[in-house]
Amino acid sequence: MKDLEELSGIIKSQLEINQAEENDEYQHLLAMIERRVEELLEKDSGLLFSYIYRLDVSEQLVRQVMTDDDSDSVKALSKLIMDRQLQRLHTKKTIVQKPIRGWEW
Repeated sequence: MKDLEELSGIIKSQLEINQAEENDEYQHLLAMIERRVEELLEKDSGLLFSYIYRLDVSEQLVRQVMTDDDSDSVKALSKLIMDRQLQRLHTKKTIVQKPIRGWEW
């Protein structure tokens, strides 16, 4: 799955995950995100929510996860991050923006 490989690189970069030669299957990548989310929730939640904001994860969904007593916040936030990144990758590949005329430098 080439998309997961590309997504893995993006997520590792944006969340500052430093692990070399990881298996880029979906579940493994999700587990890596979960570890980082758990670490940031414990040590620096402000940084975590800054990442979530920059990754353009729905604020409404994040708020819902954080107020739901029944959900595992770490798993739920990690899944939101993964789903949003997959959505962004899909959009980037399917919607090609034509150059804007008159904006050439």
